[in-house]
Amino acid sequence: MKTKLFIIIFLFSSLNTIVLANEEKCSTFDIKCKAKKFAKDTADFQKKGLDKSKKQIGENTKKILKAKDIVVDDVKDTVDGFKKKD
Repeated sequence: MKTKLFIIIFLFSSLNTIVLANEEKCSTFDIKCKAKKFAKDTADFQKKGLDKSKKQIGENTKKILKAKDIVVDDVKDTVDGFKKKD
């Protein structure tokens, strides 16, 4: 039981260190590194936001067109019901 616990703790801690290894750290007064990191983070954030916006616009367009068709059909039915019958 203790060996299983030890193995689980070891695997969990080793996986966490692998994930944290990719983070780029700049020294305190390294302006070039900080500017580069800021530009990269900003570009990644904007790209993610752009993809999300495109997806949202596509979904909303479909909903709007569907609602428009429903409203137009309802109006046609209503207008046909009030026409004078000769």
